[in-house]
Parts: sequence; C-alpha cells; structure tokens
Amino acid sequence: MKNKFELFEINSIIYFIMRASFIGIIINNIVDIAKNDSYLCPILGTIIGIIIVILYVKIANIDKDKNINENILAIFGNNVGKFIIILLSLFMMSLGVILTYNIINFIISEYLYLTPNYAIMAVLIVPIIYLLKGGIKVIGRVSIILFFTTFILYILSIFGLFGQMDFDKLLPFMANGINPIIKGTLIYTAYTVLPIFLITIIPKGSIKNYGDYDKKVIKYYLLLSMIQVISEIILITVLGPDLATLYKYPSYHMLSKITIGGFIKRIESLLAIQWIICIYFMLVFINYYIIDSLKHVFNVKSSKYLNYVIPIIMLIIGNSIFKNNASSLTFEIDFYPYLLFVFLLIIPLIIYLFSLKKKTR
Repeated sequence: MKNKFELFEINSIIYFIMRASFIGIIINNIVDIAKNDSYLCPILGTIIGIIIVILYVKIANIDKDKNINENILAIFGNNVGKFIIILLSLFMMSLGVILTYNIINFIISEYLYLTPNYAIMAVLIVPIIYLLKGGIKVIGRVSIILFFTTFILYILSIFGLFGQMDFDKLLPFMANGINPIIKGTLIYTAYTVLPIFLITIIPKGSIKNYGDYDKKVIKYYLLLSMIQVISEIILITVLGPDLATLYKYPSYHMLSKITIGGFIKRIESLLAIQWIICIYFMLVFINYYIIDSLKHVFNVKSSKYLNYVIPIIMLIIGNSIFKNNASSLTFEIDFYPYLLFVFLLIIPLIIYLFSLKKKTR
C-alpha cells in the first residue's frame, strides 16, 4: 500500500489528543479539586490509562485492515452497527463542541476581547476545512510538523520556568484526604486518556511496520503522560494551588513569569500558541472521525460537502452552547466525565467483547 502512515504520525496524533483537553480544561480544574496533591492525578490516571490504551490496541487488532467503523459493521451487522456508529459520532461531536467553546473563550479572554465570536470562528474553520480536504494522509504529515512546533514551545516553557519552581508548594501531602485525588484522577483519565479511542479510525494495516504498533503506542502513551505530570508539577510549584485556582487559564498566566536570558519577557502569548495548535488539531481529527462515520452510515463515497458542513455545525454549536463559564465548568467537571466513560470505555469494551464472541463461533 502506497503512502502508508508512519507510526510516529499516530503517536503525534495521540500527543494532540492528550494535550488538547489537559492544558485548557484539566490542568487547572484538578488543582481546584486536589490542590497541591493534583500532580498525583495524572500519575494515577496514567496507571489506569494503561489498561484503557491496551483495550484500544486490542480493538485495532480485531481486523488490521479495517477501521473502527468497518469493524463495528462487521461485528454487529448493518442495523445495530450503524446505530452504534451514530451514537459514537454524536458523542464525538459533543466533545468537539466543548473544545470549540473553550478555545473561542480562551482566545477572546486572553487575546481578542473586542473581536466578535464569529470572526474568530471564521479564522478557526478555514484551516480545519483545508486539512480535511487534504485527507487523512495529509493530516498525518501535518501532525508531525505541528508536534515539533508545539514541543519546542513546551521545552522553552519548561526552561523559562524551571528557576521559579518552589517544591515546598507541593506540601502538605494529602492534607485533604484521598477523595479529591480520586475525583481528579477520574476527570484526568476521562479527558486525556479516553479520547485516544479516536486513533482506531485509522486501520492498523495502513501503518508501516504495524508489527510494532502495540508496543510503540503504549510506550509513547507513557512518555506523553510524563509530560502531563511535569506540566502539573510546574503549575503547582510556580503559582501554588491557591493562586492557580484564581485564574480560568492559570497555565497562560504562569507563562507570563517566563524570562529568557534575563531580558526576554512577556512571551506568554507566543508560548500559549501550543494549546491553540493542540485544540485545532484535535478538532480536525474529531471532524475526520465524524465524517468517516457518516460516510459508512449513509454509504456516502465522497466527503466533499461533509468537510464543510460538519466543522461549521460544530463551531456554531460550540459558540452558543453555554451561557457563561460557570455553566460550562459545572457541565465539564460534574457531568461530562461520566459520559466519556460510558461512550469511550464501556461501548468500546462491548465492541471488543462481541468481537471475541464472534471469533469463537
């Protein structure tokens, strides 16, 4: 097969999936929940996530030449299979809507507070549609370029903040008990690990050296999880839990403390672009997943019009879904994580168990 995926492209996509929700939604909210123990949440979430990632790898192995939608149809048949695909697609749309709301809100509050929302939406939608029109192989190649761009910005952030870390802010240990840590861990797992299910939309057989797929996906998951842990520790040790909870986007305000060489300052706007890129790419991949799903449900051969319609619908809903930040926070933290577990853990587990049952017949 020509133009096969590189394994590194898959791992770059996993990077964006894990970082998109973490930087803008999770990193500050688990501090609010677990305070100075919040760094334990990504550590425990990583351990739990190993089992979940192994499940997704097993699903990718059901039939290496089929993606998740094709496998669902093969396992459950036309009617039930299409129903499951529609359910998962609607849920992916909801995840894209939440990310859209957060990125628009972030850009308005920190960059363009006088700019109309629809102007920001127009700027976001053009590059999304452009990548979708290029197809999955173009998306994979661009993921590598954007990965190195955002990772360089991340490294610059670490070096700029390293001298301002105060590890005493991590104490006292478990002052509020274990319950806040458990809640923070479940929220972390829901938003940063469960969406990795998205990679099952790419058939394992379309990847070069797919024999190494299982081990390398798990290996990169663990390496990327270390980045999450480091990010959480840096946030606590630089700002402290009390100051971090005062900001809607503490990561952005933390970056304002960065100085390079003692004279380069106020570069937080440049470094914060890494989060915008992560959400942008996550939105591209969610849109691709939904479009591929609709093509299988309605037997559509061309995605020409869907490449325009789906992103536009997602952005319009995302712009108007919540009345204010308080309502969005309540939904995102107290309700939506449970939906993530239902749709991205329980349903995939059912798919895998039914695939095993079918093989034994």
